[in-house]
Order: sequence, then C-alpha cells, then structure tokens
Amino acid sequence: SSLKSAYLKGVAIHLTNPKAIFFFASLYAIAIPATASIEDVLLLNALIISQGFLVFQCYAFIFSIGRVREFYTRMQRAFETCFAAAFGFAGFKILTLELSQWTKVLASSHPETDAYCEHLTHSITHYVCNL
Repeated sequence: SSLKSAYLKGVAIHLTNPKAIFFFASLYAIAIPATASIEDVLLLNALIISQGFLVFQCYAFIFSIGRVREFYTRMQRAFETCFAAAFGFAGFKILTLELSQWTKVLASSHPETDAYCEHLTHSITHYVCNL
C-alpha cells in the first residue's frame, strides 16, 4: 500500500540521515558528563525518543491537512532558501570561531568541563602542531 511505503521511506530517510547522527553524537559528547550514571543516560534516551515521537506525530497531523500541504508545496522553495541561508551562516560562524572560543563556549555551558576543555585544547593544538 502507498501509506506503508511512504511510512517506510520516511523511516529510512530519518535513520540514514547523517545530520541526525552527527547531532546526537555531539549532543551526547557535550550534554552527558563522563560521570553520568546509566540511569541518566537511559533517561536522556527516553526523553529524546519521546520528543522525536511527539514531533513527528505533530508533523503528520499538520501535514495531513490539505491546505497546509498546499501552502507548503507553494512555499517550499522559499522555506528551503531561508533555511539554507540560516544554516550556511551558522556554519560560517562555527568555522570562523577560534578553538579558544569553542572551549569557552563549552566551559560556560558546563562549568564541570572546564578542565576537559583545557585538555581538549592542548590535545588538538599538540596534534595540529605535529602534523
């Protein structure tokens, strides 16, 4: 049936999306301290799965409305252009940040990672200098 194939196509696209893989890898690397218990990690997983389920159910409901689909279809190019510009700008800002600024950003969001940030900066600097 077309509904089943559309569903399976959506699942395949989502599960093979490299952006999602990188997002969750960075989320876990930054958000979960090395001292986190297994319960904390399982709780985070449950929250992420619940949030993902809720978001995709909302998408399904919203786009099941014909007028919404028609509007999105008409405006798709404009939406994609705006998002591409926003992500391009964000990527440019990330690429132009100095390593020391990154470590400050990480340390300010998680004070307990200050020593780790210093170690990371030293490790990366050592690696780059020895290329």
